[in-house]
Amino acid sequence: MATQITPQAIKAAAEAWVKKAGGTALGHEKTFRFMLDHITAIRQPATAKAPTPQEAFVKRYLPYARKTEVATGISAIFIVAQAALESGWGRSSIGNNVFGITAGTHWTGKKQLRSTIEYHDTKTVQYPEVISITWDAARKKYKYLVKRYFRDYDSIEEAFLDHAKILSLPHFAHAQPHKGNPKAFAQALQAGSKKYATSPKYAEVLEKVIEMVEGVVIQ
Repeated sequence: MATQITPQAIKAAAEAWVKKAGGTALGHEKTFRFMLDHITAIRQPATAKAPTPQEAFVKRYLPYARKTEVATGISAIFIVAQAALESGWGRSSIGNNVFGITAGTHWTGKKQLRSTIEYHDTKTVQYPEVISITWDAARKKYKYLVKRYFRDYDSIEEAFLDHAKILSLPHFAHAQPHKGNPKAFAQALQAGSKKYATSPKYAEVLEKVIEMVEGVVIQ
């Protein structure tokens, strides 16, 4: 049976070494303790690095995005990036609605009224509640702070399925040839008369998020 490593055992080993090799017990005790600490440190399993919020988000949603890619051909990287952008990497998602999909008059499912920012060319666009309208000189559009309804899904799977249906609508048909290229698809969705988002810088910001997602996936 192995001797238990205790302070007493270390001291006893040091005293025994004094008799054999000379020197002071205190000096040998310090040496043995240093060696023990070093060996213990080596034996300790490496502490796993905690994932960043971006890594955790990609890990959680990439499997759903890949299923959608198989079914629709739309890049999984694009899908995860759009979910990340719309939900602030999951910090501001509306339940399972990580894509920020709004609930229009034809939506019959559950919904939530939330604050959001939209951009328009005029000051006459109607919303359930308009909090403020200001001119954004950089974007050359009116910036609306409003409350509007967003879809509230019962599951992540339902959200991803509905998102895929929206991207496959006829008014996004011009973007379909680019669906396998994340950045090109982002640009195309904002290039038609019907855009996915009202922000004029949406595609530009989405491209940066796409790069971040790609960086996580290739690690």
